[in-house]
Amino acid sequence: MSSGTYSPICYANIYGSFPRLTMKFEINFFTWWFHSKNEDGGWGLHIEGHSTMFCTALNYICMRILGEGPDGGQDNACARARNWIHDHGGVTHIPSWGKTWLSV
Repeated sequence: MSSGTYSPICYANIYGSFPRLTMKFEINFFTWWFHSKNEDGGWGLHIEGHSTMFCTALNYICMRILGEGPDGGQDNACARARNWIHDHGGVTHIPSWGKTWLSV
């Protein structure tokens, strides 16, 4: 798994455990995160990979946990990711490892 998926998950996990990171770090992190999104609104296993349900669903959930609104994010990233998930059958089509992460 590339940093494209794990970085948001790790950041979401430490978000409530440690004092807020510097604003500069947060701005840079979110800028990178939104720019790693594919044109179709989803995320792949790596920055050049095609969108997958696993990565898109986990990135969408992390965005929401970190405070983005339903239509938030750069270029409506949340809405585009949600539409990608719905257009590809919904989160029930996520692979088994994704179901494990979602149950945590």
